[in-house]
Amino acid sequence: MTELILPPDGEDLLRLALQVKLPEVLGRDVSCHTDVPAVRPAEFVVVRQVGGQRRNVATFVPTLVVESWNLRKSKAWQLAAAVDGLMYWFTEIAGYTVYDVEEYAGPAWLPDSLTDHARYTATYAVPIRARAS
Repeated sequence: MTELILPPDGEDLLRLALQVKLPEVLGRDVSCHTDVPAVRPAEFVVVRQVGGQRRNVATFVPTLVVESWNLRKSKAWQLAAAVDGLMYWFTEIAGYTVYDVEEYAGPAWLPDSLTDHARYTATYAVPIRARAS
């Protein structure tokens, strides 16, 4: 039987990678989610997969939006800048190879009308090599 190549969950892979690396880069804990948490911490990241494509049989390219939230605008920017740097630093996440990340839209100010949180958002294409199931 031919091997079945399934796309990895790019959203969750990136969330987990950021959860591990952001505290190392920033020197403080940052919670990472795939949805805005019901009880919002002072600082957090949200990763959402909003589309993507299969580049070839083994490479999937999810389009990921990363939102960086903080009660202070300067800290939200600092968080977004750390995320942006890490996006180009990752070469492997949880055993999956990550290829050349492409930035569709860099960190941009996107105020949240419902809360006092500051938010920056950025959009990336993240090529990930799948593994056979």
